[in-house]
Amino acid sequence: PELREACFRRANSQHMYHSLLMAAAPMARKPHAVGGLALAGTISFCGSVYAVAVSGERARGIAAPAGGFCLIGAWLALLL
Repeated sequence: PELREACFRRANSQHMYHSLLMAAAPMARKPHAVGGLALAGTISFCGSVYAVAVSGERARGIAAPAGGFCLIGAWLALLL
């Protein structure tokens, strides 16, 4: 139960922060890059962490690292 609750809180907070990133994407120099990477990262990272929270199986979080790299790329694209 503690793992599931912690995973849900992590996914929920990251989902909120990266939703704000997607809202800021149209103001970036490369809005398609920022928006695309943010969307792919949010779905991959938050989706897999939500899946762990719902199922309780850590193996469901396999896509989280790839989603994290996409999110890092989206933040970098926003800054450049």
